Amino acid sequence: LLRRLRAPPLGRREAAAAAAGGGGVRGNELFVSIGRPPALFMRVAQAILREHEEVRVYALEAAIINAVDTAFMLQRRRVADIASVATDQLRDPHRGPKARMRILLRRTDDYVRHLAREAAAAAAYD
Repeated sequence: LLRRLRAPPLGRREAAAAAAGGGGVRGNELFVSIGRPPALFMRVAQAILREHEEVRVYALEAAIINAVDTAFMLQRRRVADIASVATDQLRDPHRGPKARMRILLRRTDDYVRHLAREAAAAAAYD
């Protein structure tokens, strides 16, 4: 279980890729796009959940599939639980309405315990 929960630290290239063109991060919000694989967004969401109790995943149109995949990956790895899912339409006067989805993910107790064990191991190592 620990090995599955542990995510390698987010590299500079991956963080930059998630922030530029391939989605983005603002506080505890993650904006998913179709330009990057769901596994990248899962790792970014895991990094956000290290510091925040919850993460909001947003997606438009075709990126909704990536957002749902990201949420399910986090749920399967027992990192986060899906707290709520909301859909609506974004009005774009030039292109018409766009489908929008917001998924609220909350940290699981398993992940909190894992983070505590990781911090204790790091403190013992120092």
